Amino acid sequence: MPTEGVPPPPGRRPDIQPGPGRPVPTPAPASELLTALIPFVNGTTLGISQTLYKALYRVSVTHLRGHDPGEFIARLASMSPDRVRIPDTDDGRRLRAALRALGPAQPPHAQP
Repeated sequence: MPTEGVPPPPGRRPDIQPGPGRPVPTPAPASELLTALIPFVNGTTLGISQTLYKALYRVSVTHLRGHDPGEFIARLASMSPDRVRIPDTDDGRRLRAALRALGPAQPPHAQP
């Protein structure tokens, strides 16, 4: 059966570039963050600080609109995951781990 002239199924065309309605490809740590933030942004999990919520919301909306959320992810990376209020739940631990993965590797503190 000839397939000439028949377009491939949706989502299988490598020539389609990100744009409105098409999420931007993201690196692995950011991809995990986008998955981990869902319960907090959609309201099923509560207990995070308002500052963190706003930052997560901006990342989520920017990504869903097909734009690069890099600027907002950089802001999240500048936050200390150990200092922001995140509940000690499975979702909270996953979010905290995703935030830690975004930040620069920090050498262990030297003991005087």
